[in-house]
Amino acid sequence: MSAAPDRRDTGASRRRRSFGLRRFWKRYWWAILAALFLLALLVAFLGTEEDGFLARLERTVLLLPIANRTDTEGLPRQVKLAYFVVAGVILYATYRAVFALFGEQLHMLRARFLRNHAVVVGLGGQGQALVESMAGEGKVVAIERDRANPGVERARDAGATVIVGDATDPEVVRKANVDRARQVVALCGQDAVNAQICAALLEHPAAGGPSEIFVHIADPRLYTFLLHHSFTARGPQLEFFNIYERGARGLIAESREVTEGEPQCVVVVGVGQLGLALVSQLGRDRAERAREGESKLRVHLVDRDVQARVQLLTDRYCRLLDVCELVPHELDVESPAFDRLLTGASSLDDVDIAFVCFDSDTLTIAVALNLLDQARGRLTVVARVTERSEGIAGMIERAQSRDAERVAFRPLTVAERASRAEFALEGLHGQLARRIHETYRTDNPGGPHDVAWSDLTEEGRERNRRHAASIAAQLETAGYRLGPQIDWGEPLVELAPEEVELMSRSEHERWLAERSDEGWRHAPGRDDRALLHPDIVPWDELPDERREINRRLVRARPALLAGIGIQVYRD
Repeated sequence: MSAAPDRRDTGASRRRRSFGLRRFWKRYWWAILAALFLLALLVAFLGTEEDGFLARLERTVLLLPIANRTDTEGLPRQVKLAYFVVAGVILYATYRAVFALFGEQLHMLRARFLRNHAVVVGLGGQGQALVESMAGEGKVVAIERDRANPGVERARDAGATVIVGDATDPEVVRKANVDRARQVVALCGQDAVNAQICAALLEHPAAGGPSEIFVHIADPRLYTFLLHHSFTARGPQLEFFNIYERGARGLIAESREVTEGEPQCVVVVGVGQLGLALVSQLGRDRAERAREGESKLRVHLVDRDVQARVQLLTDRYCRLLDVCELVPHELDVESPAFDRLLTGASSLDDVDIAFVCFDSDTLTIAVALNLLDQARGRLTVVARVTERSEGIAGMIERAQSRDAERVAFRPLTVAERASRAEFALEGLHGQLARRIHETYRTDNPGGPHDVAWSDLTEEGRERNRRHAASIAAQLETAGYRLGPQIDWGEPLVELAPEEVELMSRSEHERWLAERSDEGWRHAPGRDDRALLHPDIVPWDELPDERREINRRLVRARPALLAGIGIQVYRD
């Protein structure tokens, strides 16, 4: 069965309705004002106490400016109201005229007075979705280089302040008032531009500048240059995220909901950024579940210039071919040859599932329906769309037909969950903090913090984030470095007992200093309200069973980091 649309996010629904009302007003405001103007004049005309048509008309026209308030003395109440409506219409029309002439300058002026706002750089499809989701929760400034980009008007309709300019220009960034922003999100289409924006903000940090900088990086090799800084640098907290990796995990999760068992043969149509991330994630999952004697996962790749994409995959992930057999099909999906893809090649007879990974919803849906028609019900299609519940994708999923049961659409957007807590930009620190908390819960069942992450207090979450931020420095002290997990077939690093002891001591000292600064004191029993804890003692005085809690967390660090795509290796 196809997955039902997610209707839990009522906040997102309210924002969509608000956005729709803004767009409606922007499109028809002139007609609404014209109707109000004519209606007010009609009321004034009918309510004027004059004899004859021409006399009433003259009185109505003379009273239009209502500059002299004594002119309205003695008039009926509805006539006075009509003239104030006319005045309001004239004032609003004047405002629209001024804004049309000086709109850019007004947006820049508005940005200069914002405080504690978010700055989003790039209004591509993901940038638009992010701005629209954030605009309903707080103040947002967007920076977009292309004035003709329709996302500029969409962002303004959503209530965001938009500055047109190049974000690599310090003057443009200054106009966005980054010095007083709470966070900056670099979401341009090119990794190099995002990294350049990030480097500029870190190279010249402003006093009181953003506390968080989120950078979208799709190429895992670029992590090598930026990852270490993310965990060790002082100043703004630097976070990386990859919407394509997140989207790939979502597509695979969707496929497991609509199929039974692990696939042995898949088709990936569209080998762009999302397609590359999908193949790498399929290989990673296969490597983690690989059993001795198990055959390789056969992956058919369909796209133009697919040979170059296969070469990129094998260069980037050197162990991919150990678990996957890549079969390239160099085809244009809009050509007649693609219409015979599944029927013209016997190697595709045993395909279990097909993934469609194009950026365009129109192309994605057309290809998905084409594959369904070719397959005649023998495989499931999982396709990436922008909005699962809207447009033809929603119509197909809601339809009671054979095709509706064999297709699932998965939204790929940084704003899929609109609330800040579930933001895709949670970053490495947040992901690692969640895993630290889950490891603690496993080792301490029934403890005071044995609750789900969503039920943990913000104070408890922040403590886990600080713990996550300290890990890189402690690993570095023991002679280790962090890097992107590319060779995922490699066994995890095993920390030596003396290294575990060194880092466990260091972590306890960090925790002890943190709690002491908060006013906690030693006591035989724990009392969170009175800030009393039995572990507020030096490491050498800590009971061994309490030390072991730290040791288990330290031993788990390579696995915790591997879970968010980070590899620990010896320096």
